[in-house]
Amino acid sequence: MNVVAGHSVVAPLLIEGLPERIDALGSSWERKVEFHLTAISPAKLDGAGDAEDLWRIVTRVASNRSLGPIRVRDEVRRVDSHPTKPQLRTLIVMAEAFGMRTLYEDLSAALRTRLTPPPAHITLYSSDPFDGIGIDDEQELAERAPRLSAAEQAEVMDAIAFTRILGD
Repeated sequence: MNVVAGHSVVAPLLIEGLPERIDALGSSWERKVEFHLTAISPAKLDGAGDAEDLWRIVTRVASNRSLGPIRVRDEVRRVDSHPTKPQLRTLIVMAEAFGMRTLYEDLSAALRTRLTPPPAHITLYSSDPFDGIGIDDEQELAERAPRLSAAEQAEVMDAIAFTRILGD
């Protein structure tokens, strides 16, 4: 994982073969420039400990560990709202990161607080290919990225050739 004090802790991912641009859900979408799964966002750490020691502890706990294996689920969602970027829209795929629970248990113990993992997801497409959209908890996921209908899921999955590129 990549740890940079004050920024999100991410697991970089290599995803090959996605089309550069797709048309789905009445919009045109651009493939993200890079792919990652956000393990820890700065917002998840608000009030989690002494600011002076916080990132030293996060770095110690998160460095030299893996979240893998990371697997995508057969669930794509559209994110149409961001608190500070009203024009930004994204398409995300929900994922499973099998090391996330242990990371949060270890981090919670080190910070002496209870932290819960965010919904694991990967931004695949965006209205701005250099920008993604953070989702830190299940409530944000439900509010900002509600489930798509079966027809909408199929439309997006067909546009990105989901089964061929991301399927098992």
